[in-house]
Amino acid sequence: MNTKHLVRAGVVGFSALAVAGGAAAAVLPATAASAAPVTTMSVIRPIHQQWQLNGPNKVVLTYAGSQYTYKVQFRTLLFRGPHGIKVELLTGKLRDTYEPKALTMRLSGSISGNKVVFSVSYPSKGPDAGNQGVRTFKGTIDKHGKVTGTWSETGSEAGSGPFHLVFPAKPGLGH
Repeated sequence: MNTKHLVRAGVVGFSALAVAGGAAAAVLPATAASAAPVTTMSVIRPIHQQWQLNGPNKVVLTYAGSQYTYKVQFRTLLFRGPHGIKVELLTGKLRDTYEPKALTMRLSGSISGNKVVFSVSYPSKGPDAGNQGVRTFKGTIDKHGKVTGTWSETGSEAGSGPFHLVFPAKPGLGH
């Protein structure tokens, strides 16, 4: 991108950097935007999130003909990856009360368009060790926000089957 004249405009504690001609380039904290003169930059487009799963939910999975329900707490984090690629990371916790001792495990994953993937790792050693290994959920979000898909695990239990979330995904900022 060629060097352009930049215009700075204060917006309630933030500064918006704009390329001459009015196209919004970025919104940064006022101190970051005004700390040094800007002579060149690449356009940073706003991140639009299509779906979000923030908050409490429940995963219902089927294993060996029976349904099991797990409480989950999701948090969606939005990042701009290399070359402007949007990355929606999914973090949170899953609680498994079916183990001899209830376990709360960190989950991690991602949302891309209408696809969601997240995993939890069961302990492999110690008093809470199990035979599940890493349990991964791969799902699709339909136009109403309903999340359905399949799950599988890497441990000796070798479980797999369908799953769904009890509460739908919510439309994000760009939906």
